[in-house]
Amino acid sequence: MDVETNTDTVTLDARMASHSVDQLLDRLKQTKPGTVHIDGLQVRTMGARAAEFLCRFKLSHEAQGGTVTCAASADLCDDLRILGLDLQLLGKDL
Repeated sequence: MDVETNTDTVTLDARMASHSVDQLLDRLKQTKPGTVHIDGLQVRTMGARAAEFLCRFKLSHEAQGGTVTCAASADLCDDLRILGLDLQLLGKDL
């Protein structure tokens, strides 16, 4: 956690295959209420299940009053756009 900004950062792996959701869940469970930043700058490929899980986490966290931000690599943006989840996770239509 960044003490100055009170932000938890979750750094995504370069390959976020669908079978990696369990590991992602473990990382997200460690976050605190408040702001969570998802660092996807190193992502080269994102599986559909992992992308869906991140979107569900964002919706749930924001419904509880938190904030989720996401920095995305060009590859992650492309994968999210293809899956139709870019607007939901990144807050913009790519």
